[in-house]
Amino acid sequence: MPSRKDVEKSARHPVCECRAPRLTRSRAALRVDTAMSDVTPKNAFLPWSTPVVAVVGGSLAGAGSGLSFVALHSNWKRLAWVTPDAESTVPFWTFEGLIPMLISVGWTGLILHGRGHRRGLSLTVGLAAIELAVLAFVLLPVARDGNGGVWAMTIGLPPLALVLFGGPIASIVWPMRSKLVNVWPHVLAGLLLPVAVYVSYTSVGGRF
Repeated sequence: MPSRKDVEKSARHPVCECRAPRLTRSRAALRVDTAMSDVTPKNAFLPWSTPVVAVVGGSLAGAGSGLSFVALHSNWKRLAWVTPDAESTVPFWTFEGLIPMLISVGWTGLILHGRGHRRGLSLTVGLAAIELAVLAFVLLPVARDGNGGVWAMTIGLPPLALVLFGGPIASIVWPMRSKLVNVWPHVLAGLLLPVAVYVSYTSVGGRF
């Protein structure tokens, strides 16, 4: 016959077993919350590789833009859908807008990366798409109709300036739960980026 103590132990045993699933559910909920948050647990790059990436990326973007300017300006009269009157304006205005756009998007990406935002890349790409769309709205009517399309510049330049400055500013002031990581490498990268873009752009023939 089992003793009274054995009966009491067996009666308490199921209570102990039922606590384990609660702990498991708590850990699973924590994992889901971490995955859905805007905090990335660690920086994917080595600290001082960020300035190198900024210089290389800025140089490639600037050189590509400079070569595109040369090709666009030299072949403007061959484009069937544009007016020849805009040859001395639109190619220059295009890259006067595109070069600041590269810097704006680059700074936004660096800030979000430095603040450890998990969706920093997708937000940076989204900002680039918005800026390109606004720039196209500003310049395409001028390229097609010349002075007849200046109305688009009147309407589109304020929103273009807003997104150019608003992207980096919003990435700084927007509240996040993450902490700053590798601050000085990102600051250095932000300083080197516009230099790399400008030098590479002008070195291959780009003009403003």
